[in-house]
Amino acid sequence: MVKYFPKLRLAMNHFIMDILIAREMTYPLSAKNKLNPFFIIGAGRSGTTLLRTMLMGHPEIIIPPESFAFRPAFKKFHILQNSSWGKITNAIIKCYSSSKQFSMWDIELTNVELKGTQLDNKDKSLANLIDLIYREYGRINKPKALRWGDKTPLNTFYLKWVNKTFPNAKFINLIRDGRDVVSSLKVAGLSSITNSCLRWNQAIEMVREFEKTIEQERIITGRYEDLVSNTQFEIQNICQFLEMDFSDGMINHESVSLNMMDVQQYEHFKNLLNPINKKSIGKWKDNLSNIEKKLMIPKIIKNLKQLEYVIE
Repeated sequence: MVKYFPKLRLAMNHFIMDILIAREMTYPLSAKNKLNPFFIIGAGRSGTTLLRTMLMGHPEIIIPPESFAFRPAFKKFHILQNSSWGKITNAIIKCYSSSKQFSMWDIELTNVELKGTQLDNKDKSLANLIDLIYREYGRINKPKALRWGDKTPLNTFYLKWVNKTFPNAKFINLIRDGRDVVSSLKVAGLSSITNSCLRWNQAIEMVREFEKTIEQERIITGRYEDLVSNTQFEIQNICQFLEMDFSDGMINHESVSLNMMDVQQYEHFKNLLNPINKKSIGKWKDNLSNIEKKLMIPKIIKNLKQLEYVIE
């Protein structure tokens, strides 16, 4: 989770990435073998980790802990286009192995780097290098998994570039009442009221714009409130969207959470060790002071109304 997220820095990252992607490419971003991962997107503290634990209950799905490596890997891949494939592979592997929270993956990437350097010329792409990394996590943690997903809320701000790298990927967008998101970020000590409002607004608006650019069948939007209130129905919808069978293990997520290193380590994930419940809906009313509410509401009321959340 990023504690400080200024709007100017995000705009600068977008500007740089747009410049880089306009350059002539020696090696492509996407793979010719039509990889089909999925990405859980949305503002942080919107229930994305809860959804991850549920989907991990499926015997054929693997989703590693968050990684902040995609953006630097994307940039590095473009910057090194005139370098040898071996150098590019090494750089991309390092983007992941040295990224914040990668220790939560608890895997070693030496073998992955070797596989990457030995890719056939037709398979040399950023997508295939990332695919090797995620499949290594699956090989170590769930050998029978056939499909990998990603749950890194930060990637919500770089969807255009994720899509260029994985043009066959699917996206699961999870929305939560912005007031509860802001409250959760504040209580967990992850962000200020002002920055939390900014991040929630940006996530909502960026996904809204992204939806206009891709095929309708490649993105599904759900709500945290529905996920915890009508869990089986919502998970069955997501399984249908992913074209995978529903598994009963996806509802009993507590046993899956117990084996997740990031859930064990971070205090703000501890609720995931409990059965699914609706206790976190509307907690902003008790968690925020009147002053904080007056600061928050005007900043997010436009998107709250568009999303048809009840305004009190």
